[in-house]
Amino acid sequence: SKKFETSSTGTTTTGVSSTTSLSINSSSGYIGLPDSAKIFIGTGNDLQIYHTGTHSEIADAGTGDLRILTSKFKVLNNPSSADELMIQATENGSVELYHNNSKKFETTSSGITVNGAALVGGNIEINTDAYLKIGASNDLSLTHTGTDSYIQNITGNLYITNDGGGSINLQTNGSENAV
Repeated sequence: SKKFETSSTGTTTTGVSSTTSLSINSSSGYIGLPDSAKIFIGTGNDLQIYHTGTHSEIADAGTGDLRILTSKFKVLNNPSSADELMIQATENGSVELYHNNSKKFETTSSGITVNGAALVGGNIEINTDAYLKIGASNDLSLTHTGTDSYIQNITGNLYITNDGGGSINLQTNGSENAV
């Protein structure tokens, strides 16, 4: 049975079954495999690269990690345009997440930066003696020292309002108290 064939566009190698064929086209520079055909790498077929007909997959079926070694890593949208950044990671630098080509989250040397609203479905926990600072110049801060809690405003007036029509209650040990 025929296992290797040359043509004007390249060569075709046929493997174990007639449905699995490899096309190599040197004039256009591609290697072609049909859907669900896999490239196996490693003694135990540890790394597999394939297209299922619906999804493209890289499968690490062996031991250890799947690692991408690079000084700069980018994930972009589809290859026909590749004009929308989705993820970017830079060696010794930031990791950035994008939505519709707009940076929304970034790691920095001092922490993280969030651009836009952060919708939280659970608690936000801040360590003792750490501050939640609000405003361009950190004008309002909230902190807990382990013993006492503080709300501090350093510019203008501090307003506590209730637009829901109810009252504002200050309590000490469960009893209303204003100091």
